[in-house]
Amino acid sequence: MHDRYPAWTRFCVAFALTIGLLACFTQPATSTDLLSFEGIGTVPRSMGGTALAYDVGGSGMANNVATMLLMPLGQSVDLQLNLDAPNTLEIRDLATGEIATTDRSPVLHAYYSPNLDYVWRAGDFGLGLGLFSGGGLGTEYGHDSFLSRTPSGIDTGLAVSSKALFLRAPLAAAYQITPALAVGGAFEGVFAGLSLSDLGSADQLATLAAQGRAFGSLLPTIGPVVGATGGAYFSFSRPPEIKFGTDAFGVSGRLGATYRLDEGSILGISYRFRTLLPDLSGTTGRIVAISPGGDQVSLPGSFRVLDFQLPADFGVGASHQLTPDLLIAFDYHRTFWGGAFRELKVRFKADAGGISH
Repeated sequence: MHDRYPAWTRFCVAFALTIGLLACFTQPATSTDLLSFEGIGTVPRSMGGTALAYDVGGSGMANNVATMLLMPLGQSVDLQLNLDAPNTLEIRDLATGEIATTDRSPVLHAYYSPNLDYVWRAGDFGLGLGLFSGGGLGTEYGHDSFLSRTPSGIDTGLAVSSKALFLRAPLAAAYQITPALAVGGAFEGVFAGLSLSDLGSADQLATLAAQGRAFGSLLPTIGPVVGATGGAYFSFSRPPEIKFGTDAFGVSGRLGATYRLDEGSILGISYRFRTLLPDLSGTTGRIVAISPGGDQVSLPGSFRVLDFQLPADFGVGASHQLTPDLLIAFDYHRTFWGGAFRELKVRFKADAGGISH
């Protein structure tokens, strides 16, 4: 069979079968998973996020652990510094035509996060230890856009922003079962940090309360102040860029395998488990009730983000070395957001007593 069909033909057949099987068991995606889209590590980011079926260096332990065995024998150490900052975003108020833009100097508010890995390879074994950022997401709209204005037209001067950073520290191992098949697995420590500051209008607060999605002993205190055209502002955010309004440490893990079809063609498969994180908690925050006339009543307290988990992810990839200088690669991912969380659940406890959700 190998003499009759060249390597490229066999690769195309395997690739087509893979896509066909995926099409039978999946539905069209309606959104993009920004946490996985860029990929983890310098090589995956330079290859459009693909990382499951070729040598990506030590960052393989954070993508498909089995790809560590595609690295040369010996030891390898890598250190990278990521600058994670959002592109310039614009939000338009359809009623007035006003536009709110994100910070024009994102470098000043970026996350500078490390990618650090060590890999040891000998014979059919590979071991690795690393620290990787899984996303530095956020927006900074400042305090002078329409997002900081109440329905009654009061400019509150309160900043609107969101920030999130996720770090994974895998301890990984891989084994070459046959010359074609390699498998691997990793146990991961996970850090999740989240900061959020937002202004909600009185009608939004009323709608949430009517739906049973906003409740607690503080609502009778906030409601009369907000009235019909005021607003409610909540913020759990800490100024230093390395700190977060809420955070937590937990665990996760991943499994992976590669199968070499021939010298230049590889198939890869990976599964990342859902995280096990406690509630994200913080010690500094506040809710500000804003009256229609602009008066502000501030309630300092602590926030807790409930049942927040990073989702499980299944991936299949393929690569082919067309020439010594040209590699093509393809990855497919199915991220199970429905098994992680469907909405952000936040609990606030005022320092003076009282709880709102």
